[in-house]
Amino acid sequence: MLPFWITNNDGRTRIVIVLSVNRRDRRILVKQWEEDTKIRPNRSIANYSRIPRLMQSLTLNVSVTYEGLPFEIPAEKLYDVLPENIPGGEFLFTPDYLNAFNTNIWAGFPQRQQRQQ
Repeated sequence: MLPFWITNNDGRTRIVIVLSVNRRDRRILVKQWEEDTKIRPNRSIANYSRIPRLMQSLTLNVSVTYEGLPFEIPAEKLYDVLPENIPGGEFLFTPDYLNAFNTNIWAGFPQRQQRQQ
């Protein structure tokens, strides 16, 4: 399904963010996909096709503090005309923000109790 969002839209979709919440394993997977704009060797521009490329991926686990890199979303991928009030031209989700997000998501899901045998 994901390649469809990038490949079959006449260039209108510039970025896809996927959030996958796995309640059983209590983890959140975050992925950022964009069109790979590099022309590959041995391909003519006439035969160029849109190819999705995974730009970022991170996993948030319920009981683990995330200490990885920030998750960055380039504002120019979201807007046709970039608003002036976006500092640095990007949306930056720091590890502190991602940990708070993770905590808030799991606060809405009760923890499963282990079955006794």
